[in-house]
This record gives sequence, structure tokens and C-alpha cells, in this order.
Amino acid sequence: MLRHELKFTGPGVGTDRVSAPLLSGLLKIMVDGAEQVLRYRLEGRSRAKGAKPAWLRAAAEFKLLPTGDPSVVRLEALPLRQALPEKFKQRDFFEAVNPEKSAIDLFEDGLEDALRGNPDSDLFDEGLATTYAEFADLYRAGLDSLEILNGRTVTVSRAGLARVEALRRQTPRPRTVRIAGELDSIRYSDRMFELVLPNRDKLRGVAEEVEEGDLAALWGKPVVIAGMAVFRPSGSVLRIEARAVCQATESELAIWGISPRPLGSQSDMRDLRVPQGPRTGLHALLGQWPGDEDDDTIRRALEAVS
Repeated sequence: MLRHELKFTGPGVGTDRVSAPLLSGLLKIMVDGAEQVLRYRLEGRSRAKGAKPAWLRAAAEFKLLPTGDPSVVRLEALPLRQALPEKFKQRDFFEAVNPEKSAIDLFEDGLEDALRGNPDSDLFDEGLATTYAEFADLYRAGLDSLEILNGRTVTVSRAGLARVEALRRQTPRPRTVRIAGELDSIRYSDRMFELVLPNRDKLRGVAEEVEEGDLAALWGKPVVIAGMAVFRPSGSVLRIEARAVCQATESELAIWGISPRPLGSQSDMRDLRVPQGPRTGLHALLGQWPGDEDDDTIRRALEAVS
């Protein structure tokens, strides 16, 4: 069993008791995050439509241990080799996942990267970043500080959470794309694939909307994929969500054989709001019109500049 300690301080934490909303909010983030990170690292995305896989809840489960200290929560979780023996026996993952780690370990790995503000991380996706950002709600529920300890210390500070929020805001919106390359790898259990572009760059994707037989028939062949590109905060492609896959011609490889880029930077409406003072915005115009011209004069002036 692998153990983790969460130490927190604040007005919601007393010498012999802790705020129920604070504790329940903290545990909800850990439960959701453990499931999401496991799904992301093993299936390519932290959130997906439909029912959760049967193996997920049991594999991400952890236990609470008594500490006698209301400011400390101790968690215990199985390493993935024990929690998911059948999956690790298959060894068909698209990325290396350390089987000696638990789901909580993987959650902390991604959290640490997000708190640093790493825009090119492979340890979390947009769904996990949203869950990490929920720690900020705890600071509004009576939290002053939070540390997660497991042979290392992950400090979940306000400054770090501001970097997480900045990553979320700068992440480009997904966009519809066509992309061509060689269908190099397929995992039939969940239709994950790896696409090798003509420049030998590799992109991962999921093809839930594509028939399994159609996907299998195209293995090792040049294909063109129509679907959605999901991006990292840096603008690089995190994954391709395929809607249709068909064999590509040489001309399609030449046209579509490059990694998609975002259409534009993600903007926030708050960035467009500029405070108005007594001499700016509408106030700068009020009272400026002389007001003694008749309608004909104004009409002729408008026609002259039109």
C-alpha cells in the first residue's frame, strides 16, 4: 500500500475539528482526480461520454486512515500493478505508466506539473486541469494552505493555482481538422491509435465513432482522418478525436500530412473589459458634439466623408 498525507491549515480547521464543506470538497477533488488521471493515462482522455469503465472505480479507490489530527488526512492506495493486474499483464499502453505507482501518485504528478505552469505537459489534459483548479474553491471554504506529502511535497498554493487557471485560459479551443499519416498502432479495446506523420512526428488519438473492422483494415496504411484536434496550453496537439478514417492518396498526404495548429489564441471576456473613468470610454464623447448644426449641415458633412 502507498500512503499520502494531506496537511492543511486555515480558519476551517480547528484543534479538534474540521469544516465539513472543506473536507468533503477536498476528498471529492481527490476521488474525481484519481479516476480522471487513470483514465487519461491509460485511455488518452480524462473525461468521455457514456458510462465509466467497470475497472475504473476499483482501480482508483483509496482508503482513509485515522490520524487523530483534524489538519491531516492520510490516504492509502494500491499500486497499479495490484489494482489493475489484468491491464498491466496485457502491456498494450501507448505510454509508459509506472505500475508501482498508484492513481493518487499519477494525480500528484499531473498536479505538480500544472502548478508549475507547464504548457506542454503530457501528465494532464484539459479535464484534469479543470479538476486541479477546483482546489481554489477550498481557499474560499476556509483553507489557508495545503500540502500533499508522499516522499515529496506538492504545495497547492494560491500562486500555483493562478498558474493552473492561466493554463486553462490559454488552452486553444478544439477545432475540426483533416490530418493524414500512417496508422501505425491500434489498441482495439478502446480504439486508441497512433498516427505517424510524413515528417515522422507521432500523434495519439481515439476513434470511438469508427467501426472496429474499418480501423483494423487500415492498420499500417496511409490514412486521412476527419475529426477534432484537442490542444495543450502551448498549442501543440494533445490528441485527435477521429470521426472518420479512410485510406489516403499521395496528394492527401501532401496536403494534410502536417500537425494541426489552433485557429487562434483562447481569449477570455474579462481580457476585453476595460474600466471606464470620467475621461475614458463613453464619458470622453459626452458633451463633445457642438449641437448647433442643423440636419442638412450634418447630412452634407456625412456625405462628404462617406
